[in-house]
Amino acid sequence: MAACLLTVAATPALAAYYPFGPQTFVDKSQLDDWQLCFSDLYANDTATLDGILSQCSGDPLMLAAGPTGSQTLTVLAAAPRADVLFDTGQSNDPHNANGSGWYFNSDYSWGFAKQGDPILRDSCDFLESPNSDLRLCWHTDIGFLVGGYRAGATLELNNSVDYTRYIYHGVPAPNAFSFAVRGRKLIVSVQASGTVSVSDAAAPLSASAAKKKKRRRLLKPSSASGGPPTITVPLRLTKAAKGRLKQKGKVTMRARITFTPQGLPNTQSPPNTQTVKLKIKGKRKKK
Repeated sequence: MAACLLTVAATPALAAYYPFGPQTFVDKSQLDDWQLCFSDLYANDTATLDGILSQCSGDPLMLAAGPTGSQTLTVLAAAPRADVLFDTGQSNDPHNANGSGWYFNSDYSWGFAKQGDPILRDSCDFLESPNSDLRLCWHTDIGFLVGGYRAGATLELNNSVDYTRYIYHGVPAPNAFSFAVRGRKLIVSVQASGTVSVSDAAAPLSASAAKKKKRRRLLKPSSASGGPPTITVPLRLTKAAKGRLKQKGKVTMRARITFTPQGLPNTQSPPNTQTVKLKIKGKRKKK
């Protein structure tokens, strides 16, 4: 009897520092949970957007800028990758996400302003009010990131070596995982070596209900160890679960999945537990 299961993904936690809206004068030490994936001088014009985004493949993304060599970033903003890269063409209608109005086009400009504030692009946004200090813009040209233009209220930086632009991306924590089911096997995608355990997570009965009937577990505990990219764990159904699957053609259960990274400091990689509803389908018994 074949069985299938809905695919479910566990979403990695966001970085500890995940600001809402544009921020000013941020010390780089606050970005320990982010990874710098690209930087160059505002004057540079040789980097391709495809190359940059290949390096900066994480999610979310953060755009930032500051004086060259400084520990302090003049302005920055972050949002989910799809929002930062949402193609707005050459319009003055930004795409709103996480407190910022984003705009992007591979042959015009890339940047942000405070959500709700107007922008005026030619090709970069050159408005100086309101909130000039909460704006950032870099020129783009036929797929290249070319001269910068503004870092907050500081404008006309197209040929400047005094300012540097930065892109950071979020990277999954060591204990992050996602999963899918193939037949009766749980395929868990992981970032580090460790152990995956699976168990029944049915809610306990109330005291009065417990006197009347006993809760039937549908999933036997199982576990497996391994390393990236995946760890495979067998899904072991109880006799009760097999009976339901045979009679009704499907069985739904709550499962608790825990990934425990190994060989990493516990403060950086505590066990990550997700509780999900699983639905296994099979062939219904003919009457």
